[in-house]
Order: sequence, then structure tokens, then C-alpha cells
Amino acid sequence: MLRKTLSSLVIALSLSTSAAFAVPMLTTGSGAVTTVDRMATFDNVISGVTELSTYTEDNLAIQTQITVQAFGNGRWYANAGFTNGTLAIIKGTDNARMSAIEFDIGSGGGQSWPTFLWESYRAGILTGTGTTAYNNGLQIVGISDVWGIDELRVGLIDGPYTWSNPIQMDNVKVELYTGAVPVPASGLLVASSFALVGYLGRYRKAKNA
Repeated sequence: MLRKTLSSLVIALSLSTSAAFAVPMLTTGSGAVTTVDRMATFDNVISGVTELSTYTEDNLAIQTQITVQAFGNGRWYANAGFTNGTLAIIKGTDNARMSAIEFDIGSGGGQSWPTFLWESYRAGILTGTGTTAYNNGLQIVGISDVWGIDELRVGLIDGPYTWSNPIQMDNVKVELYTGAVPVPASGLLVASSFALVGYLGRYRKAKNA
């Protein structure tokens, strides 16, 4: 009975610890953002005029790492590829922490670039990275993190991480980070710890009686 109970509590503690140290998650399709706090629609983007290395909208900075103008109206699409693996950057103009970012992507180039690559950062430190298949058409992707994201970098790549296609984006939605510790993780951790201590105390008393 003791072994079974301790095993259950260890499992609970493990699950709680895993949640407490959760990593960023990639989702395909809508749903990553539940409350839209900021949104960029790019309706005012003008082809060959709008500079994307300094582009801002609704307190969001959605920018290239090189000087390049937009290609096409009403969308975020750079008129050049990004060599050496440089990616597009999404962040708050006020450096606000984000809990989720969701947007439409499309290569816009006509050729097939099979992999979508993302990197998330918090306080300048890489917190997560990943890839998913891209089918050369409009897709919705989302990145979320219970501890928040300061900066998201995204791109479409083909083969080795040395060249990325100029990714096309639209309808970038952001949900801001509230600063609250995830309740399921912290609550389960505390409850499990007290339960373990209490059970061991009762067991020792019963054993010594």
C-alpha cells in the first residue's frame, strides 16, 4: 500500500514539474490565441514602398533583419530572400511579453519551400525552436508558451539552414502574457508535496505505535 501511494505521488509530482517547466508549443490551425490583444493586418503595406526592416503596427514590430521593401500590397512579404538563415522577427514595440502568437503564412514565391522554422526567445535567451511541414499554400500557425515569449523568429527554409524564402504573413494576432504562474502546475506541486509529507508522518506514527 505504501509503495503504491508513493508511486502515485511521485507521478503527480513529475507531471507537475513537467508543466512548471513547459516549453513553447507549435500549433497548426487557429486556436493558439484565445484573446486578441494586438493584431497586424498589413492593410496599409504598399509594394515597393513600405520598408519591412522597420515595420510596426498596433504596437507590434514585424521586421526583417535586412533592409528590404514589401513585395505586394496588403501583406507582409519581403522582396528578397534571407541568406545565412536570418529570419523574420515578431515582437512588441514596447518589448511586452506575449503568451501566444498566431498568423497566416504563405511562401508567396510560387516555388515549394517545404519547412516552416520558428525560434522563440525570452530575455534574449532561446527558449524553443522547431519545424513543421509547409505545403506551399495559405496556412495558420501558432506558437504559445505559458511563461511567455519576448521575440519570435520565423521563416521558410529548404534543405540546410543556410537560405530562407521570403515568408509571406498576414493577420498576425498576439495574446499578451499576464504574468500569472500556471495554476495546474503550481497547485499540483504544492498539493502533492503536502500530501506526501502528511502521509509519511501518519505512516511513521502508525509504525511506531
